[in-house]
Amino acid sequence: MDDANLIQKTAMTFIKEFISDTDSMMSTEENLSVNNIQLSCSALKWILESRSTFDMPETQLDEAIDKTATLLAVVYRDQESLPIVSELIFERHKKGYYNHDLIWAFFESKNTNSLYLIADKLLSTEPKDVMLARKLLNFVPGMNDIQNLNNQQLYSYFNDWFEENNLYLHYTGESYSLKSNPIPYEVVLEAKYLCKPVDVETGKILQNLTSNEHMLLSEFNKLDYNTKSILAWFSNKAHHMNRSWWNMWLNYPIPYQITYASTWIGGIQ
Repeated sequence: MDDANLIQKTAMTFIKEFISDTDSMMSTEENLSVNNIQLSCSALKWILESRSTFDMPETQLDEAIDKTATLLAVVYRDQESLPIVSELIFERHKKGYYNHDLIWAFFESKNTNSLYLIADKLLSTEPKDVMLARKLLNFVPGMNDIQNLNNQQLYSYFNDWFEENNLYLHYTGESYSLKSNPIPYEVVLEAKYLCKPVDVETGKILQNLTSNEHMLLSEFNKLDYNTKSILAWFSNKAHHMNRSWWNMWLNYPIPYQITYASTWIGGIQ
């Protein structure tokens, strides 16, 4: 049997498991862990790519697709499947179909760069695409409130925010199965303040901190959220503009840092 036929045969086996019982996800995942992983992943991707050719009730097909997406995006972190999963999310939305499991699988991949797949829909000529993209990107401050920007400006707004914050994003795990308005990503302000990247899964700063940095964070964490946001924003901006000056500023007492940052922000408003 050639590779293409073997992939299709394996894919059809998965399809039958997915629609036969509620425990199929567990049994399939166990099979993937002991058999040919590369073959299994190829078969799962073939299911996503060939979904329109299957002759079965739409509800069964959607269930199989949801489970396929979950295995690829969540269990095996297959980045190549994410564009297809994203397209499926928006296709179902336009049809008014259930898409929460696909959304969960997409975000549960914990791939921050994949957020651009959603942001791309901000440029769509379909109002429903733009509406859903804004809803899914609701963790970006102001994304749902801005009314006077065109599609290109909305995309630029997201891009600027992402470039500023992508190193400090923590995946929260919030989903539509738990909340009506989940916030799947949050900016770790402590990390942004120190300009150090975090582990997207834990939100912990990846680098070892010096005793002075621990002291800074101890003082920083006593501040209210708005003040922390101002300091983190200013620190990140200064770090990019002039690393030497930023190091000097960071060693000033926190009250002076707040005064300088607030004055600087007031001057550009």
